[in-house]
Amino acid sequence: MSIQNHGSPRAGLAHPNPASQSIPAYSEVMEDHRAIVDALSPCAERAVLCVASAGDNVFHLQRAGAARVVAVDIDPAQIALSRWKWAAMLDLDQGDLLRLAGIAPATEAQRWGLLAALSPPELEHWPALSQRVAERGLLGCGKLAEFLEPLRAGLTATVGRATLEALILNGDPATRRAAWDALESPATVDFLAAALNETTISDAFIPAAAWPRMAEPRFHLHYLRVLRHLTLELDPTSNVFLQRLWLGGGEGGAIPAYLEREFRADLARRPDTTEWLCADLLDALEAQDPGSIDRFNLSNVLDWCEDDHHDAIWAAVARAARPGASCFLRSFLVARPPPAAVLSHWKLDGPRSERAAHDDRVGYFSRYELWRRS
Repeated sequence: MSIQNHGSPRAGLAHPNPASQSIPAYSEVMEDHRAIVDALSPCAERAVLCVASAGDNVFHLQRAGAARVVAVDIDPAQIALSRWKWAAMLDLDQGDLLRLAGIAPATEAQRWGLLAALSPPELEHWPALSQRVAERGLLGCGKLAEFLEPLRAGLTATVGRATLEALILNGDPATRRAAWDALESPATVDFLAAALNETTISDAFIPAAAWPRMAEPRFHLHYLRVLRHLTLELDPTSNVFLQRLWLGGGEGGAIPAYLEREFRADLARRPDTTEWLCADLLDALEAQDPGSIDRFNLSNVLDWCEDDHHDAIWAAVARAARPGASCFLRSFLVARPPPAAVLSHWKLDGPRSERAAHDDRVGYFSRYELWRRS
């Protein structure tokens, strides 16, 4: 998910709070990196521009071998947190990394000590963010993590922890089917309707003004179908996103792939090819040399754009793109194709888009689109 652009035509580096008081919207991206890497196929000959958010997808693109990654976010707190994660992944041993992340047990004082020893970039300029990391860990310090806590607690109270564990962790399809039958009840539907609606989603996942363009206005029923697909039609037992969303991401929780030892070892062997750029997406695109970017991962930034800003971003993508470039995006809204001048040179890869929608292990977006430049 992404709330970086807010539809502003030229937001530049503006942020509603001074940096010292700012905390990020996202401390985990909660977008399936496999869909991105599969769609974009980054390699040593390719430059990628990616929405930074909490950095997770950026790390996976670099590990996949991209020659250059431009990581863009309008929120300076997101850039700061991403760089802190990067420093922790490279400099801490595995135990300390998981303690600072909030996965392994640690006191607030211990996390303060790890932060001080790590000395991440510009630590002294982010007292509010530092305090949140000390209290909740790198993966729990964002607003989305706070939003999910009562949602997780409410669903657990409605269906029971044992039902959720059987649904997500059990390798036996029959056991998961029985757990699903227990979960899919009027009480669950009522709970999700109260938790996932226009009031709770607007200005969190999409701007409030965009609600009339929601592809799935009865979002709670859409998500119930997504949850059924993830747990009964796919294998949930290795789905770290599902486990962190519904079983909790705190002490002893599932570990995101980029925090695994092997992943970190791979990153340590690679040159740092990432440029962290705090800017509005349109400004960042227009700052790139013409024909210099091979791949684009825009998350759902376009959901936050009015029509003129949407078209301007697509024009800037087309200008920055090399021949044969690809652009991957997600959306909660009804389809809004590129402007005609861009569409004449770009084509939607329908089969790959449908495959991304089917295979995505988070899955709550309404649409997945992979566009290719001819």
